[in-house]
Amino acid sequence: MIAALRSRDGSIREPAEIVMDECRHTGDIQDVTPSALGCEECLKSGS
Repeated sequence: MIAALRSRDGSIREPAEIVMDECRHTGDIQDVTPSALGCEECLKSGS
């Protein structure tokens, strides 16, 4: 089952028509230092 998807103007879009708008926030991306050696939740559970 494919859910109906609505565009910003409220029209329903087919999955093949969906294209992400250009993101204007890519300049805000910063390098970070990880706080753990993997997913903290997985590490805690032993996964």
